[in-house]
Amino acid sequence: MDDDAADIGQMINELDIDDPAAALLADELYDFFRNLKEIPTEEILSDDDIVRLIQDQNNTR
Repeated sequence: MDDDAADIGQMINELDIDDPAAALLADELYDFFRNLKEIPTEEILSDDDIVRLIQDQNNTR
């Protein structure tokens, strides 16, 4: 997991932050990954299960 985070951080750092669209993307990516939490589970989730979990999370905000 740490290697993946380092790779993502490196990709974000390589964006051209002088480009307003790239700067906005970098900000959104930082926010997304900072707020990302693991979902503990003992079973394999289907795509529908994952979508339902995200929808439930968004409805509680």
